[in-house]
Amino acid sequence: MPKNLDQILEKYSQGINGIHVALVGNSSEGTVLAARNCLDNNDLDVDAVAAYASDLINANERFCHIFDPGTAVDFVLGGSKDNKLLMRAIPDTRFFVVFVVDAKTTMKDVLPQLNKVLKESKATLPAATSNEKNKAQALVEYAKRYAPDPTFVLMRLALKTGIAPNRLERAELEDSELQPLYDSIKDILGIERLPISI
Repeated sequence: MPKNLDQILEKYSQGINGIHVALVGNSSEGTVLAARNCLDNNDLDVDAVAAYASDLINANERFCHIFDPGTAVDFVLGGSKDNKLLMRAIPDTRFFVVFVVDAKTTMKDVLPQLNKVLKESKATLPAATSNEKNKAQALVEYAKRYAPDPTFVLMRLALKTGIAPNRLERAELEDSELQPLYDSIKDILGIERLPISI
């Protein structure tokens, strides 16, 4: 029996033809907990896969809540003519599992393995941390991902909010600082609403 997330991903991603990436990520932070790059492609940015996958999970949750406010995100399918993206949220957590496979790979080959990762990984996940810290981290990571000048986004946010850049980087914010941060990110990105609730 695998003892950690890396071993779980290795065990259940083997034997699937056309698998590119298997990972477990954190949807509130857009980060990777564990990943297996099955292509051995050093140029593949698994951190970016996790970040954008978390955006999809969060967007899917908001979409589902339009129709059923009490629903939990379960499954997201996406992709292109060359690749399929299959994601499932781990129930009652902020974590998710992603498999990216070749478009020719059948769902019946992938879903059972993804579901095994889902089931076995729950016992190895980290404990929940402060909700405020998660929200602050999610906001900062979102700004870094989508700002037109990601290199300077922390400085811009610091100037707009009055919060020191090192505190923004570590997401060490008080409850009262979340709204000004949220509003500043909206302003920088030029959008009315962020996909992160505060």
